[in-house]
Order: sequence, then C-alpha cells, then structure tokens
Amino acid sequence: VYKYKIINDGDADIEPSKFMPEVPFGISVKNGRIIGIRIVDADDDYLKNNLKPNIKDSSSAAFNTILFRKDKSVICDLLVLHKENVVPPPIFEACSA
Repeated sequence: VYKYKIINDGDADIEPSKFMPEVPFGISVKNGRIIGIRIVDADDDYLKNNLKPNIKDSSSAAFNTILFRKDKSVICDLLVLHKENVVPPPIFEACSA
C-alpha cells in the first residue's frame, strides 16, 4: 500500500477548465498492478467527496478534474500488486494549470 498526498501548493485555485484532457490527472505504476485506490483524508470536504479516484486499467488510476483550491490537499491509499522482489515506484501524471 502506498500512501500519498496531493496538494495544490501553487498561487491560485486550479479550475476544472485548466486541466488538459490529453494529460490525465492521476497516477500510474510500472512493474505492478493497481488493485485499489481510495481517499483516506482531506482538508477540504469538496475534494474528499468529489475527487473520486477510479482505476482506469491495471497500471493507472485517475481522478475527476474538479476545482482544486489553493493550499488544499487530499491523502490517498494506492494498493498495488507486484513481485516480491520488485517494488514499483508510483509515477504521478501531471495536470496542467
């Protein structure tokens, strides 16, 4: 299980229109298979209730492109199956703002 925090530490809110459709807002892994993802905490109820992570395929998960307010964050758990001797590093896919 990977636990990670996503935070908007920029100077402004990220509006949904600022996300580029061709660049997913999410996470992917190599040498492993994503079998679960969930939000475990957030400092903003809007994020916690609307970000709604979902598994796109066995190696990637995506989030809804919603308003991400400045200085707000969310903590997620990512459950990854992998070979015992290989620990796949998560690769965060960028959003555009």
